[in-house]
Amino acid sequence: MIRLRHLTFISMLLLSIVARAGELRFHTMPETSYYGGIHSIAKDSLGRIWFSGFDAVYMYNGDAFTLMTESIFAQAPERYWSIGWLITDNDGRLYAATNHGLQRFDCVHQRFSCVKEGNIGSIEKTSDGAVWMICDGRIQGLDGTIIPLPEGINPDPMKLTLDCAGSHVYAGSGGMLYRCTAPGPWQFFGDFSPSQVVDVLEVGDTVYVLTLSDGLLECNSSGETLRRFTLPIENDRASTAKQLYRNADGKIWVATQYGLMTVCPESGGTQVLRSNLQYPFSLPNNSVWSFFEDPDGGVWVGTYGGKLAYATMGDSDAGYYFKASPGGLGHPIVSCFCEDSEGNLWIGTEGGGITVWDRKRDSFYYYTQQDGSGLSSNMIKKLWLGPDGTVWASFFNSGVQTFDRRTGRFRSLSVTRGPQDNPLSVYDFLPDGKGGIWMSDPDSRFMHASLATGKITSVGAGQIRQVETFFDDGKGALWLLTHQGLTVLGSDTKEIIRIYKLENESYAVNNLCCYCRCSDG
Repeated sequence: MIRLRHLTFISMLLLSIVARAGELRFHTMPETSYYGGIHSIAKDSLGRIWFSGFDAVYMYNGDAFTLMTESIFAQAPERYWSIGWLITDNDGRLYAATNHGLQRFDCVHQRFSCVKEGNIGSIEKTSDGAVWMICDGRIQGLDGTIIPLPEGINPDPMKLTLDCAGSHVYAGSGGMLYRCTAPGPWQFFGDFSPSQVVDVLEVGDTVYVLTLSDGLLECNSSGETLRRFTLPIENDRASTAKQLYRNADGKIWVATQYGLMTVCPESGGTQVLRSNLQYPFSLPNNSVWSFFEDPDGGVWVGTYGGKLAYATMGDSDAGYYFKASPGGLGHPIVSCFCEDSEGNLWIGTEGGGITVWDRKRDSFYYYTQQDGSGLSSNMIKKLWLGPDGTVWASFFNSGVQTFDRRTGRFRSLSVTRGPQDNPLSVYDFLPDGKGGIWMSDPDSRFMHASLATGKITSVGAGQIRQVETFFDDGKGALWLLTHQGLTVLGSDTKEIIRIYKLENESYAVNNLCCYCRCSDG
């Protein structure tokens, strides 16, 4: 369980500044032992990400990758196995296409089993979720429906292609391309010889046809080519292409071996994104093989070298990547931060005191317990900028302090020690504007203290426990996120107004740790 007070970036702090819409940021996933190209990515009903190469299937649970092909190969260990595409059906069940049948993953027993014999080639889905595949040179659905091939199409599994775009199923061989709305009949769409068609994408009445190395073709609904976009050139040779994807802003992404090419249909402009070792949020490899749009947002990108990246639309013109180093971040575990009235970033750490980044000078300075700055502890739990521009800090076992800008020192408040002079840990706090302060410690109590006398009282008479964080709604109530649900407390009466909790559920369901205040309140 990740608790809010331990929500840290180990060994790094990522900061983004200066807005510029449209920049892509690629977050590289942990390394795997797989070396080849990632040609297919899928997400199962439990939210795990899967990817396949020609001889492997990996599952990523958000923490680590696990090789999942043992139960496939064990079905016939003496045979050569080739892994194809991954896909999920409308019920979220995961399938893997192989040269020895269609494999379905059993989440209960954590293994694959064959549900359809035959040599399975491409496997795709139409917009209604129907799954179609090439099986032994025939195009058929997961439900067993067979679409007879168009007359003259070569049924050779090595040459037959299948693509699904919108509600249409596309079949081709070489440069000849046909389409239908299942279960048929087929209609001739276009002859793109000598090019080999590798992917098809529909956007309204416009059809994008991606060829292996002859470019991306923009066609009308009758198959006539309207525009051609050249693939990236390197060493006087055009790149080979793999797959198409259309992102939320309407740009077309093209996976090529020389980088990720983006096409703006409105302007006709193209751009090629490539790996940049000097920028931590670039592509992990220039040879891009596959895309998968995550239903929860973002796009997964598979590349050669077994590298998987997660792409998001960045909000920055420049990225700063800080790690603990001389002259840089003072400590590798970051617990909190706040921005002061001059735009400087105050960074609280778990054991290294406070690092301040002066943005104007692009330099760092530090406050620690040992340097005579008055800081009472190096274990910082929260930093907060008051309405008057004063920086407040709370600590593990050292209460709350404020920073005096005139002296450049921290000043201890009356709430430094608890009752019976016990150490006071404050993980979250908020001055009440009336000479008092609210404080929480998930391992102790929810508290209110007088800043004049330092007297601390427990709030809730034992009914309020394990408060991770809280906020004032500005309407006379505090909202407390606890391990037993959401408690609403009257800020004047200190009485419980309401408790939000899901009854008859496990402890984890009601264990709340963080919140977000939306623009609508």
